[in-house]
Amino acid sequence: MKTANQAVKKNKAAIWATSIAACAVLTLSIYAVNQNGSSTAPAPTTKGGIVENNGPGSAPSAKHRVNIDGVIEEVSADGQSFRIGELWVKVTENTAYGITGPTAPDPSEQLVSKEFKVGNTVSGFTSEDVTSGEVTADAIYNNF
Repeated sequence: MKTANQAVKKNKAAIWATSIAACAVLTLSIYAVNQNGSSTAPAPTTKGGIVENNGPGSAPSAKHRVNIDGVIEEVSADGQSFRIGELWVKVTENTAYGITGPTAPDPSEQLVSKEFKVGNTVSGFTSEDVTSGEVTADAIYNNF
């Protein structure tokens, strides 16, 4: 006794054929997207014995340098200096706050405060030597 309908068998065959075709298209598109135009990676160039970076370069938001980074362990009595590990960082009226640039968020959306507290996470930059133990901050990118 056979109760299978011929229309159901045709629908199953159509669904299987469509699924296999979709998988083939997906496989070929993934393969095509991952091709870089040549079969080998370009060799790194050297200049004076130093390997140069052949990478894509930095993004506009990656231009900010950070050499002040950590959790505040101590704040001076006037609130204008703080310590991260062995490094004392002094903040002056010339210190810039927040991140600038074409891809930077609005200042109201940035996590930066001019009030320094023990336990806050701080990132910033100084043009001075951080190994000296005491520096003046050129910029404070975040303080929260």
